[in-house]
Amino acid sequence: MTRVEVAAPPVIALSGIAKTYRRGSRETPALEETGLAIRRGEFVVLLGPSGCGKTTLLRMIAGLVVPSAGSVSIMGEPMWQRGKRSTAAGAHLGMVFQEPNLFPWLSVGANIGLPLELQGVPKQARPQRIDALATLVGLDGFQEKRPGELSGGMRQRAAIARALAGGPDVLLMDEPFGALDAFTRDAMNLELQRIWSETGSTVVLVTHSISEALFLADRVVLLSPRPGRVVWTSEVDFPRPRSLDVQGQQRFQEMAKEIRGRLGVGG
Repeated sequence: MTRVEVAAPPVIALSGIAKTYRRGSRETPALEETGLAIRRGEFVVLLGPSGCGKTTLLRMIAGLVVPSAGSVSIMGEPMWQRGKRSTAAGAHLGMVFQEPNLFPWLSVGANIGLPLELQGVPKQARPQRIDALATLVGLDGFQEKRPGELSGGMRQRAAIARALAGGPDVLLMDEPFGALDAFTRDAMNLELQRIWSETGSTVVLVTHSISEALFLADRVVLLSPRPGRVVWTSEVDFPRPRSLDVQGQQRFQEMAKEIRGRLGVGG
């Protein structure tokens, strides 16, 4: 069952958001003015062709890219105030990138625990939280390993655990499984669904995989080719928890065909 508080104010609110990159006198519009509201507990997937501005949009939500126009708010807190990123808004966020970006000289447990150290959590209180997170993402028993001793999927599990360490309300994910083989990617999609269900976080995930989007999402948000803007959204109401078998259902295939058509890639 989808855990969405329909009547609640949005956790993420984008209004008239746009981005133009400038180098000298040259301007490259990446994202046209667009808006989006995301509810608490919702799993939203940003989908679109390569170069359409999906990652730019996600990074503006994260406060990593300054918008050229418009506003971003997280839990009612403006992300940008007088040109400076709001610490209060950013504290609600955790982020997972395509590459795990773990520190190779630290153990898996130490990597997971970095946000706790940065938040000033007492050293003696960290191991219990680290162990709980390792168990949540399926890495129990691997806390003392180094990242180089893990598979790609396991390193990404560690990156997810690290992003969750601070207890974020919102988890932002930029094609986190794009570098994995198809079998591992399917397994990680199942794991991500379980982790989302257990944590109650709001998730915004970027992908260009239609099947991944439909499998994971409560709502798919489709962006146009560059300069990107939100051109279509659709609720995805398959019952949860979803198994990979849902991808063989006629309704799943019909939705995938509709998205391919909207992307102009045929049926």
